[in-house]
Formats: sequence, C-alpha cells, structure tokens
Amino acid sequence: MLQCLILELEMVFSWLNLLAKFGFSNITGIDYSPSAIQLSGNIIEKEGLSNIKLKVEDFLNPSTKLSGFHVCIDKGTFDAISLNPDNAIEKRKQYVKSLSRVLKVKGFFLITSCNWTKEELLNEFSEGFELFEELRTPRFSFGGRSGNSVAALVFQKTLLYSELFHPVSCKRDICCVFSTCQLGNQGLCSGLRLTTHTLWCTMPSQLACFLPQWC
Repeated sequence: MLQCLILELEMVFSWLNLLAKFGFSNITGIDYSPSAIQLSGNIIEKEGLSNIKLKVEDFLNPSTKLSGFHVCIDKGTFDAISLNPDNAIEKRKQYVKSLSRVLKVKGFFLITSCNWTKEELLNEFSEGFELFEELRTPRFSFGGRSGNSVAALVFQKTLLYSELFHPVSCKRDICCVFSTCQLGNQGLCSGLRLTTHTLWCTMPSQLACFLPQWC
C-alpha cells in the first residue's frame, strides 16, 4: 500500500476508486453536499474500499482536522467557485488560503480546469505555490490557431515567510510576519508582547517575529 495522504475536492468517485485500486491507502474525499457524501459512501461500501474516507466539508471554510495532506486533487471545484456570482474574487482568494492550510509543504496540488488557461492559473496560484508540471491535455485547432480546451497543472506548495515564523495550524490564525508599516498592536498575537522573541530583518522594509512557543 502507498502511504500518501490524498484529498479529493468535491468528489468524482471514479478518481477515488482509481486511486484506491492503484494502492493508495489513505484517501479522503470531501463535498459540501451531505447527499453526495451519502451516495459515494454507498458505492464505496459496495466496492469494499475501506481505505477511502468521506467527509462533509466546505473547502472555503475547512475544519482544523482537514490538514497534513501530501496531495490535493481538484477537478472542477475551483471552476465552480469562479463562476459563483456572489463575490467570486474573494472566494478564489479564500480557496488558495484553504489549499495552503490543508497541504503539507512540498505537497502537490493537481488541478484540471476548463475555464482557466495555464497562464491564468499560474497567476491565481502564484503565492505559496510553484508550477511542478503541466499535464498533457487534448488540443484543438480553429481558424488557424491551436490550443487546449482543458488546462491540467501540478503545483507544489512552497514555504511562505509567514510559515517560517508562525505555523499555519496556529489556532489564532494570525500571521507573525508583517511589514514595518503594520507594527501596531491591533491584530497581533498576544505572544508578541513577550520579551523572549527574536527579531530578524528579512528585508529592509520587513520584520519577522519568531514565536519560540507557538500560540
């Protein structure tokens, strides 16, 4: 069995089934719809796939238990969020934040999109992720031009400055890396008032606070 924590967003059961049959032993599928979870659960039970866990989760507001994954797979969730008429831009930002929280550093994010180009996805996931590989997808030609109808990319999570000095899993969810123009007390961890902190100048315009004991 392959020991790898895999998270599937807004589950496509064929993916879960395929991963399980390839020998991956720790797969989690999430969906915000309880009925979708129930349906998938019935199929999993019939297939006898005990290595798949199902959870009702809103990925834009994930529970603290949803973390530590080596791989996260998205085959349509980001597209659906992008088409939401209610503040789609902010929801996309929250998606990236949630993704960063659930993935381990150096973990992989596989996304397939029919609404975003490679260049657009690179821009959307430019903070905290780097392109690892572009997967081959069908190409088409029209009017003398050719392109892809689907973008499929693999990103790898990088370590942000904020994660160097403050854990992503901090229950206070407060970043301890801040610019000198934000040195007010508002919004900072109470621990910043402790005298045991060590300060580094990471850049002339920035300071970083290291918490010896996390919040």
